[in-house]
Amino acid sequence: MKNYEDIRNAIIEANLSEQELRDLNAMIVTSLNMKRRAERELKINAAKSSLQVGMEVMVNHARVYGQTFILTDIRRTKASVQLKTDRFTSYNVPLSLVEAI
Repeated sequence: MKNYEDIRNAIIEANLSEQELRDLNAMIVTSLNMKRRAERELKINAAKSSLQVGMEVMVNHARVYGQTFILTDIRRTKASVQLKTDRFTSYNVPLSLVEAI
């Protein structure tokens, strides 16, 4: 954390103007958003590579806890799942919530 403390102290001692602080904040927010987007894409790609249409899956959500589904479609960020016991009940869920059984 030495690097963080050095940066923090440099900002405090620099006596920056309001516009310079806004620019610094915008740079930090952009950096955080890029990092989050990269992590999200990695998670989605991992989910896509381990899932196949027709396999049995679980959905990690309180509303459907303990129910088994059949994966019917995989799209860019979401998947369609159909309840195994009732073919008329289906959901569109984020790929990050779908887990293979």
